[in-house]
Amino acid sequence: MKNRTVSKEEIEEAIEKAAKRSQYMENYKKRKANGSQARYEKHTKGRRKAAIDAKKAALRAEDVANGLYTPVQPILEPQKGTIAI
Repeated sequence: MKNRTVSKEEIEEAIEKAAKRSQYMENYKKRKANGSQARYEKHTKGRRKAAIDAKKAALRAEDVANGLYTPVQPILEPQKGTIAI
């Protein structure tokens, strides 16, 4: 494994990145404490779920097209009081 020297710019970049991350976390904790984070999550929950469901449907369609997944219809049991045809 090679020993790599780290330049001053890279060190400064890492420090700056850590400071930003710390500030983001601090702001998140403030939002969490006053309830605005929960309001935001409630507001965006439907949109996020729709996007995730669309991605899942696209992947499932791709798997079906490639033969990796075969959708199976559930076997319905006859219900009490009905006649099976």
